[in-house]
Amino acid sequence: MKLAFLGLGVMGYPMAGHLARAGHDVTVYNRTPAKALQWIGKFGGKSAPTPAAAATGAEIVLMCVGNDHDVRMVINGPDGALSGMAAGAASKSGKIGFVAPYPIPEVIREIDAFTMGARAVNPKATVKVVWTNTWFAPATERQAAESLVAAGVDVLGDGQDSPTTGQVAEAAGLKWTGYDSDQTSFAPKAWLTATTYNWGPYYIQEVTAAMDGTWKSHFYYGGIADGFVVMAPFGSSVSAATQAAITAKEDAIKAGTFDPFTGPITKQDGSAGVPAGTTLTVADKYALSWFVQGVIGSAKG
Repeated sequence: MKLAFLGLGVMGYPMAGHLARAGHDVTVYNRTPAKALQWIGKFGGKSAPTPAAAATGAEIVLMCVGNDHDVRMVINGPDGALSGMAAGAASKSGKIGFVAPYPIPEVIREIDAFTMGARAVNPKATVKVVWTNTWFAPATERQAAESLVAAGVDVLGDGQDSPTTGQVAEAAGLKWTGYDSDQTSFAPKAWLTATTYNWGPYYIQEVTAAMDGTWKSHFYYGGIADGFVVMAPFGSSVSAATQAAITAKEDAIKAGTFDPFTGPITKQDGSAGVPAGTTLTVADKYALSWFVQGVIGSAKG
């Protein structure tokens, strides 16, 4: 049986060990990572960096922590066992479709992060990708989205510049995550949320520097932490619990305590993509050319 054991204190440490020795597949989490590594050295098994990671895919989650506050943090904290449910929360079947523009690193890492989020909720979830090879072509996007609906998905996502995928989702009674902007008005019943890009503050900063003579060429990679990437408003069907889980992950990204591209990450073919404890650098992300496990389709287009 696949078990998650949260807390390796005086009682938890030997309890988790007995379960491992009984032949169960045990993944442990402990607030002090060194204690978890010590446990692995003695009993085998695996460790996870957060309660959420430990609980992902577990048939049973066991917890042995010291007080009420610790219980609340392990269960409902930013990386708790009940968080990270955003991408897969709306799917009942675990079959999700994604209408994608071009097979380039920007899009590939979007699909990878989207898939890892879905599988954090349902480890068996899959994301089927159909490429359009265009940023904006409503007729082509419609054909791609309709092919995914015909394939049996019950949630659609996209990286396109039109709301066509959402309109297809709404017509089919499905849910949809958009891209680029708040597109609620185009498919209000289907709408869940989207990632949007707020260029304004950066443009003001750069133009101001150019006007006062202090501007210099430099590299910029914006994200959630500096307000460049902003989540669009939630749709009416997104539960309060799911909204809270998404907000908690946003806060963790801003605090620098969570990065979706921290290992272990497994590639689509089952090989190692990112080793445990390693986080992809910006340069790595700019060159990303492979899909994670759970994606159906080719990263080559």
